[in-house]
Amino acid sequence: MQLGSYIEVYKIRIHEIIWFPYRPEWKLIGPLLVLLFLAVAATGLVNAIDLFGLFNSITAKNAGNLAPWMVIVLLVLCLVFCVYSARSDYISIHAALLPCFVTTVVIVSLSLYFTSKTIDMRSMFQAATGALGSLMFTGRIIQSGGVDLGALGAIRRRVEQKTQACLQTPVADSSFSSRRKDLTEDVKKLADELKKAAPETTDQTSVEKAIKSLQNFLARSELVDHYDFLQDLREGEDSLIRALKRIGGRRYDDP
Repeated sequence: MQLGSYIEVYKIRIHEIIWFPYRPEWKLIGPLLVLLFLAVAATGLVNAIDLFGLFNSITAKNAGNLAPWMVIVLLVLCLVFCVYSARSDYISIHAALLPCFVTTVVIVSLSLYFTSKTIDMRSMFQAATGALGSLMFTGRIIQSGGVDLGALGAIRRRVEQKTQACLQTPVADSSFSSRRKDLTEDVKKLADELKKAAPETTDQTSVEKAIKSLQNFLARSELVDHYDFLQDLREGEDSLIRALKRIGGRRYDDP
């Protein structure tokens, strides 16, 4: 058994490690603005905003009565807002989780480093609040541009669901023909959107191979009967299920 090929779909290479808003039309000013914005938020200056300043003043007064799980809730909210802000840069939430987790850790760590000499409940609340403010405003003000990989991922998931529906429907059933037609139409949409996204992805060669697999599947689907169509869904180098696994960024074993 050998490990098959797979695609982790990112807009830029750094998104494999850490997320930040990326706008392809901004050559230099954009990245500098993003870094400045995150630095200001991470160093605690976001607390000057009334909402976060009020929240931190309340927590500071009651730091001794605050439970650690409340800090955890804030950190989870940071991760949630980061994933939400990064939704157009990754093909799935699964692909965004690790980079967004690293982003949250980095911002919280910077805030602790610049604003506190000791790590206690109060400083953790302030750091988590600063990170949350940073991610909330970054997601609203400096959103990513270019192709929407999240929308592409939604099409892939829809194709995956319709593939399973076809596999579970008997060929003799009257609904099979319509399900087959709906599936092939969505596969065509997926191939078209993946083709548009290819220039902005980090691994264009693998993406182009996936597009070729989808196109080969579509070409065969116009010629075969229902039984061979079902076989094409599951078997062969260019089977639809294999192509979906590649695009989904999951590892799998070759037969």
